[in-house]
Formats: sequence, C-alpha cells, structure tokens
Amino acid sequence: GQCSEAHLDDLVRLGGTMRIASKCGLGQSSANVFCSLVEHFRDDLLGRVDVTI
Repeated sequence: GQCSEAHLDDLVRLGGTMRIASKCGLGQSSANVFCSLVEHFRDDLLGRVDVTI
C-alpha cells in the first residue's frame, strides 16, 4: 500500500479523538495499540510501504 507521514499523523490524531469522544472503555482504549505502534515503530512502518510525500 501507500502511506505518508501525514497519513500516520492523521490516524494518530483520529485515535486521540476517539479516546476523548468515546463514552465507554472499549472506545477509549481501542486506538491504543495502533497509536503505540506508530509511536515506537514509525520508521519501520514507513519502510514497509510505498511512501508518498
């Protein structure tokens, strides 16, 4: 697939919005895994896809 740094930033921001807007624990924590993955392995993620600018 294709990905850009902006795509990852948008998805992390969306995860933060889900955390704030959700009224249940599942919704508040559902994006944690993805956000942690991006935080700790951003370079690896971008290295495995066709990076677009």
